[in-house]
Amino acid sequence: MKSSINSLEVVTIYAFLEALTQQTKPLPPDLKHQINEVGHLFTENPTSAVNRLLELAEHETIKPTYEQTRLEIQRQYEPEELNRWMSFDEPNPSDEPQPETLENLMAVSLQSSEPEKDAQKLLSKLKSLFPRLSRQKNND
Repeated sequence: MKSSINSLEVVTIYAFLEALTQQTKPLPPDLKHQINEVGHLFTENPTSAVNRLLELAEHETIKPTYEQTRLEIQRQYEPEELNRWMSFDEPNPSDEPQPETLENLMAVSLQSSEPEKDAQKLLSKLKSLFPRLSRQKNND
């Protein structure tokens, strides 16, 4: 089963998770609640969930890190290159999450009572799926 999440949506997810993991203070309750709602949405409509992440990325707590991470990735790769190397059709080693479960992984992480902490686990899994995302920071 192929994931319904495309490569640019993966970049959005990655940048959002990176922004969550960089938080040094607890998230404001209203933001945490909205993130939990997006987690529920991932099980029903992943595209809408990613679009909602884009809206939440505008929150003053998330925005600086989100924008920096997203720009770093997009500066290095043209969209057609992202599509080529972030393809979900490539075989994955058995110890990595299967692409059809990305939506479920996002749902579980974002519905957590501490999504900023659970985001770190998911971010590590994304880095293993798409190693170029994690290498891009080392190339700057």
